[in-house]
Amino acid sequence: MRSAATRPSPPLEPADALVEIVDQLQHGAVERALIGPRRLDVPTHETTQDPLDRPTLADNRALGGDRPKSLCLIANRQPNLRRGLVGGARPTGSHFLFQTRKERGDICRLICHRAQVYGATITTVFGLRPDRPRTIDAMIGLALLTLVPGELGGSESAARSLLQQLARTGTLPYRVYLPPVAPDGGEGLPSEVVTEYRSARTIPERLVAMAYAAARPGPLRRRLADTAVVHYPLTIRIPPTRSPSVVTLHDTQHLDLPALFSRGERLFRMFAYHRSSRSASRVIVPSAFVRDRAIATLGLDPTRIRVIHHGIDHTRFVPGTVPREPFVLYPARRWPHKNHERLLEAWAIVRQASPELRLVFTGGGHPPDGPDGVDVRGHVSGDELVELYQRATAVVFPSLYEGFGQPPLEAMACGAPVASSNAASLPEVCGDAARLFDPQDPQAIAEAILDVVGAPEEWRQRGFKRAAAFTWTASAAAHEAVYRELL
Repeated sequence: MRSAATRPSPPLEPADALVEIVDQLQHGAVERALIGPRRLDVPTHETTQDPLDRPTLADNRALGGDRPKSLCLIANRQPNLRRGLVGGARPTGSHFLFQTRKERGDICRLICHRAQVYGATITTVFGLRPDRPRTIDAMIGLALLTLVPGELGGSESAARSLLQQLARTGTLPYRVYLPPVAPDGGEGLPSEVVTEYRSARTIPERLVAMAYAAARPGPLRRRLADTAVVHYPLTIRIPPTRSPSVVTLHDTQHLDLPALFSRGERLFRMFAYHRSSRSASRVIVPSAFVRDRAIATLGLDPTRIRVIHHGIDHTRFVPGTVPREPFVLYPARRWPHKNHERLLEAWAIVRQASPELRLVFTGGGHPPDGPDGVDVRGHVSGDELVELYQRATAVVFPSLYEGFGQPPLEAMACGAPVASSNAASLPEVCGDAARLFDPQDPQAIAEAILDVVGAPEEWRQRGFKRAAAFTWTASAAAHEAVYRELL
């Protein structure tokens, strides 16, 4: 990564330096700009381009007569720069004023960086610090030190999918910081294993590792010293750094459904999740539901929260070529909030109407032998899960709580009709493409299953359209926009 210390510093006069700086801009990055010797004449924000050219900038009169000994640079990304100026910020000599489109904030940082290299005086507005210029090649760190492969459920799946997409389409430089138990977790991005973090797989080991890291963060912080922004996709902010940080908060389930957690689990989440979310510069949530709950339960500032939906890998989750088989799939580990007991009550009703149907469970935590009409598959590979989606008559998802709810969308993309709970984020994610039901009512669950089984083509077409709206390309681009906010 290049830095200010390694860039050449030609001995140019400030006026020539300004010309050189503007030459680095791509046309369209500057929306409105003005040079003036004595007053700050700020035009209103416009969407039309007003590019500056070399002759105009090189003109001594445009720079206020004689070539100045220094130039004052003022930068801001707000729609109207006049509103943002504060006492002491108005320049008295020649100045260069520019406004950039929000998504082109990197140009603003590039100008500040080059002006510093060439020795120009920089006056900044809205936190652009001349003592710490942010360049467009600033490193984004992705800290996954709490990753334990196969143990974190949907949050791990989402984090890995995000990294894979950033490796394919990301436009910023990244480095993934991994624990010793997951050395191959970079998913195609440049990565390094942080050996200072203790190896941990079991829950007691993970607690010890996190406690040790919190007590002695120094060695871990030094690992991330070169990062301009650090993102914690697995929520827990280890190690805390002095750089701006982004935390992904997947849900607030421990606050919304506390009875499903032990006292120890609640205390751990309160310490790790709450502290991480409240201290982050930005908090990314996978749904508007989680955003609203985070504001209500954690008191987070709404202006710091960004809703970014997860995506679907549409190269993997596709319709199959084999005929559908008479079974209904529920892909979920047997955690309390997944609501398997109510589903089993509903299944007895379904079997009375359609005795040929079977119910298939995947995921860990199930008893080895299911009730009559129920098959337990346990852990399955990703490819096996796709095949099940492609072969199932329908997919049912009776969960009591989801921060996002990936499986219904995956099923839709594979052409399986979906009956889904109407709880938490699921109505937001599924829209009208799933037959929604009250997850506490076995009769309602049974009726929804029979409805989608009875009219599969209608629900299949709705599902295709809904799933197509969720892509990892869009999700990764939205994440990059958040990172750029902090550069």
